[in-house]
Amino acid sequence: LSYILWIYIVVSVVFTLLCGVGLLFAPFLFAHWFYLKRYRWYVTDRRILSISGLFSLKTEEIGFRRVGETNLAQGLLSRLFNTGTIVVNDIGTNSIKIPFVNNPLELKKLISTMAYEHNHR
Repeated sequence: LSYILWIYIVVSVVFTLLCGVGLLFAPFLFAHWFYLKRYRWYVTDRRILSISGLFSLKTEEIGFRRVGETNLAQGLLSRLFNTGTIVVNDIGTNSIKIPFVNNPLELKKLISTMAYEHNHR
């Protein structure tokens, strides 16, 4: 998340200094940064928690015994900066989407390993 913040700051400053059009884009970049700041997620020894919201709060959780599959989505820029979005689906129809994760492949492996261990105890 810190890489993304610096990218937004650099892009905004470059646009402002080079062509003055950055003044038009800067509010959008900072608004998107605040959008990023509203996501928090935790992996405990029993479950995955996703908390989102800036003014209102939405909490989702899936216990490791109910994890069905874990998916990773990365675009070109996400691959360059080693970030991505993890989607954890449970056995039913629920899912948790964890956006803007640093080192997403490591988190995906951790969640898959924890789910396997909890299901084979």
